[in-house]
Amino acid sequence: MQGKTEKKQVQLGDRTYPLLIRHRSSREAFLYGGRKSLTITGLALLALLPFGLLEPFLFLIWGSVAIAILVLLVGPFLHLKYWKDRITFDYADAECPHCKKNVRLGPFVSNRLQKRIILLCRECGQTCVGVPL
Repeated sequence: MQGKTEKKQVQLGDRTYPLLIRHRSSREAFLYGGRKSLTITGLALLALLPFGLLEPFLFLIWGSVAIAILVLLVGPFLHLKYWKDRITFDYADAECPHCKKNVRLGPFVSNRLQKRIILLCRECGQTCVGVPL
């Protein structure tokens, strides 16, 4: 079963703009959660590797514990957390309230559809709060 997309409205200030919303099927949500958790866990593992060059013998002890915690606890926790994101938004075609340019405002930290969403302007780097209607 394939997920679908739809256009809704988001209110920024006193104006409304189109917002692209994605409904994921259960299979897509499972794969999305896996990809997102693998990316975050993989970056954390890569960040640990330079410490193995500084102190290789101690890294054998604390590094193996840290890697085990990341792989066995943090990875599955993040997968379950992102697996729940069935309804997300991709972008809003809107005018940035700060730089006044018509751009695609993307999600800032989370793309989960909530009562209030934080949008990021890729031109000026400022954020704004929108309310999906």
